[in-house]
Amino acid sequence: MPREVPQIAGLDVAAFMKTATEVGGDYYDFFASPNGSLTAVIGDATGHGLKAGNMVTATKGLLNILAGEARVEDILLSASAAIKDMNLHMLTMCLAIARLDRTSLSYASAGMPPMLTYRAATGTTEQHVLKAMPLGAVRDFPYKSLSTTLARGDVVVFVSDGLQEMFDAQRETYGIENVVRSLERHAAKPAQEIIDGLVADGMAWAGDTPLADDLTVVVVKISA
Repeated sequence: MPREVPQIAGLDVAAFMKTATEVGGDYYDFFASPNGSLTAVIGDATGHGLKAGNMVTATKGLLNILAGEARVEDILLSASAAIKDMNLHMLTMCLAIARLDRTSLSYASAGMPPMLTYRAATGTTEQHVLKAMPLGAVRDFPYKSLSTTLARGDVVVFVSDGLQEMFDAQRETYGIENVVRSLERHAAKPAQEIIDGLVADGMAWAGDTPLADDLTVVVVKISA
């Protein structure tokens, strides 16, 4: 994982990961462009442990090469074809990728939970869902993208399913709506404090129930 988050004018960036086992299968990464935009990636490999960790390593290597492609959906298409050719025996990689600057965002997803966009002007949160197959599952899957505008104070949140699928003592899952409510409580804060609030709210809900899946959160807030 990146040792530090990128420092880009107008973007407040933070990330968090907690693995359920010693070797995790979640992944996040950042690729800064000379034009001032940021490509942010979050992923979730099949399963846990060493095999999932190997998938993360392979995906990171691919994205180091592919992150500069013009369209985010083309990055997914190329990465999926490469993983399919590796013959990894049913191992796949869910992945979401977004390219954003202070005013706009392009987003594509391969099987990840919704991207959340908190709108400072209205105090409401949008859920952006793009249903698609994980990388490596199907060759030449027609990945789609969506674009949206951003304004000062808006917050973009990417999560792995480890947050919304937390269990409490009654084996009920936390759910995306609780994540949204938590985001709206903390959205006025800096990016790192938003993550701290999201994770703390989820952990408080789960109580003493152990984490069943890797938990990863990436937050980008549009700053001054």
